[in-house]
Amino acid sequence: MALSAESSAMSPQLLEDLRGLRYLMTKMGDQINRLESRLDSEMAYMSRALEEERGKYMRLESTMNETIELHQAEFQALKQEQKGIANRLDYQYNDRFKRVEESVESVQNHMVRMENSIKDTLDIRLSAPAWGNAVFLSSANIVVCLLA
Repeated sequence: MALSAESSAMSPQLLEDLRGLRYLMTKMGDQINRLESRLDSEMAYMSRALEEERGKYMRLESTMNETIELHQAEFQALKQEQKGIANRLDYQYNDRFKRVEESVESVQNHMVRMENSIKDTLDIRLSAPAWGNAVFLSSANIVVCLLA
């Protein structure tokens, strides 16, 4: 009977403790539910933000790829234009050098003909009287000086 008297004395205390524990557990359950709800909303926010950033990244990557392709195409066009200009310049300068060479050859041929003409004239004059030779030699010297 000592046990039952002690049990009955502890019963109101035990019941009070159990009620307190039940109250605390209910309170903790509410806090857990609030935390769970807050974590769910934060997770949803982070997911939306991540999707937005992924979209931005994809658009930026696409823009970058388009820009790279555009720059490569422009670079190729510039290289082609440069080759075309180089070919035109080569043609123009080759044509000019050819004309200059032809002009130099023409002048050289003209000089050879003049020298031969002067030589022939000197040969003819040397066989002529002496006073004519002096005049002719003076005029030949003047022509040679002018040509040089």
